[in-house]
Amino acid sequence: MRTRSLTTWAYTFSLLCVLAPAPSFTDSLGDAASAEERRRAARESSSSPTAKSSSRGSGKAAGVSVSEPSATTSTAGNERGSTRDATSDPARSSKPASPSGPDAPRVGRSASGHGGGSAAGVAATSMRRVYNNQALLELRDRSLSRGTFSQATDGESSSDPTSSTSGGASSSSSSQSSSTSSSTSTPSAPSSPGPVPPREPTTTPTPAPSKPTATPTPAPTPTPAAPSRGDGLAAIPELSRWKTQMLTYGQKACTTQASAAMTDDERLGSTYYDATRVYEQIADFTGQSGWEDCAEKAKAIYRGYVLRNQGNVPGYWNFTTGFRMDWERNGDALSKQAGILLSQHAAYCRDDTPLNWTAPTHASRETAYCLLSYLNAEALGQPRRARMASLANQALGHIDSWFVSKTSRAPNPFQLVPQAAGTYYVQPFMVGLTMQALIRYWDATHDPRVQPAVKVALDWLWARAWVSGDRAFWYENWASDPSKPFPSKAGAADLNLLIAPAFAWMYHQTGDDTYRDRGDQVFAGGVKGAWLDGPKQFNQNYMWSFDYVKWRSE
Repeated sequence: MRTRSLTTWAYTFSLLCVLAPAPSFTDSLGDAASAEERRRAARESSSSPTAKSSSRGSGKAAGVSVSEPSATTSTAGNERGSTRDATSDPARSSKPASPSGPDAPRVGRSASGHGGGSAAGVAATSMRRVYNNQALLELRDRSLSRGTFSQATDGESSSDPTSSTSGGASSSSSSQSSSTSSSTSTPSAPSSPGPVPPREPTTTPTPAPSKPTATPTPAPTPTPAAPSRGDGLAAIPELSRWKTQMLTYGQKACTTQASAAMTDDERLGSTYYDATRVYEQIADFTGQSGWEDCAEKAKAIYRGYVLRNQGNVPGYWNFTTGFRMDWERNGDALSKQAGILLSQHAAYCRDDTPLNWTAPTHASRETAYCLLSYLNAEALGQPRRARMASLANQALGHIDSWFVSKTSRAPNPFQLVPQAAGTYYVQPFMVGLTMQALIRYWDATHDPRVQPAVKVALDWLWARAWVSGDRAFWYENWASDPSKPFPSKAGAADLNLLIAPAFAWMYHQTGDDTYRDRGDQVFAGGVKGAWLDGPKQFNQNYMWSFDYVKWRSE
């Protein structure tokens, strides 16, 4: 009897499990802002005061002078934020919506040629949860040796799928190549007539014979002058391949993001690393208007996501440069609105966000993206944010923490890379994102601290993270003792072009050929070794590399 009762109970429980409605894939991920709060709370409860206080860095050594803002001088005991929940904190209470739904903007240009619909039509949709399971995509990239998906804060817990850290440390060679050789013929010397002999005497008087005609000496072939910085375009190694792959894989990515076979989540994922910016730059570089159509498609997808959420998106999804470029080129008011909303409401960008949340190096990407959003909002007509100087101080502090004071530490616990938890930890591509933001900040302010800081970062990366055999920097590395060398790691060429432009900028600023020559190696290794079949990887390689070509050739 007891056995029959137990069997009946087990059967009933199994039936209930089968019939219980499972949450949808999108809803199961939770909203990004709440996820970020949970991750931060987990770190707050587990991080030691020593790690908290040491991760900030003074930024005063090796020529990097950083003035910490007063808001960041809190004690170690409260440096990682507060204990309030996500619903009570406006900086983390966003609920990003999925791009799906009948109100999603249509792909392509509008009748006016500026894309998009009305702001009310886009923003009036019901809120849905964040779109994507980035952890699965990143693990896929890691298993296929495709570099990093790089879409979450380094220290974020892998228990939240919307914010896992990048995967994969090795790179694979690109299947696309093109010939860069050209044939030139050496001009032959001009033929020279021989001397004219005197005419034979005749019976009639003739004038005296003329003097022989001198044989003309061919002019020497001029020796080409040493290339100046203005002649550098032709000398960039693998430039032809870079241009060929830009057209081939760019068209493939553009076609992919418009495919009816893609889910809404996949379509949004295809815009990561600011696809609008990428296609606007290709249109500028080639002068071909067809690329504007690709920019319109990418803009409609990503801008719809931003406007439906009123700019409340995760910090690693804060891409504003494409919106600024669209406003400058096409005067699209919705792009202007989207860029400003991101600068005001994206995670970590709100003015009421505690500055100690972005002080550690594992928040460097979010700090860099917020700083860029402030600069772009200013270009869109907004007043300068008082908080911008504080984020610039923190970005400079991150460089100090990585390379000068060496106080950068991975979170502890660190679920994605448990063996790196609490160790001295560096990811070169994250350094590249920080340098990009600081260089833009220098453009706006000419802050004298920026160039020495970028130089410190470039010199350290070249000396310790460059893998010459792979022509790439390693993806990540760690050591328990910062004074000891890092272990050997494979290079990840997929990420080279997020770093190379800083070398060209330093060469452009100083004229020091060292940075030109090193930058050429980084650029060439990235062009030859990157995997470009995925739209995200394509965007990753072309988001900033146009500036390499520009600075390297000026």
